[in-house]
Amino acid sequence: KGPLAVILPWMGFLTFLWANQELHLLRAMPWALGLAAFAAIGLPWYALMTARYGNAFLEHFFVYENVRRFFVAEHRNSDKIFFYPGALFIGFFPWGAFLLGGIFHSFRNAFKMKSNRYQRPFLYLTISFLTAFIFFTFAKSKLLSYILPVFPLIALMVGAWLFRVYRALRSGVANMAVLVV
Repeated sequence: KGPLAVILPWMGFLTFLWANQELHLLRAMPWALGLAAFAAIGLPWYALMTARYGNAFLEHFFVYENVRRFFVAEHRNSDKIFFYPGALFIGFFPWGAFLLGGIFHSFRNAFKMKSNRYQRPFLYLTISFLTAFIFFTFAKSKLLSYILPVFPLIALMVGAWLFRVYRALRSGVANMAVLVV
């Protein structure tokens, strides 16, 4: 859609690499091929729109539709700090009842002091969720569709927690504390 389609995934990915002290892995990426594919897919649309509407399109799209919306609320009724937590709960219906358990489970596993292979997926999910969620929470213009990129992350967090709950219940664990942790 625009710069955020690139920025959001990279915010989570770079933060994850930084947290794991693995920024050196960026050197192993096939940058030339990736940038060429990115340009082949994205640039034709920008070129067509610029040819049709002139440079005013680029200014309007990048400045007004992206940068300005971050700093100026387009829909003042939505510019509330609780907008996206509510949007997550309602948008995740009927699984919203499991949202806090899934997020807590993911956070707890992500930030364990003892690092292991089990922790890494939780760390990635949690960091990617946090970077996008915090970014959109601080943005002044808020729309329900803006938060959609975090739903797959939340679904994986909740799914992992529900699987743990299922295993605990199946093995006969009656202690509810085990289900949360």
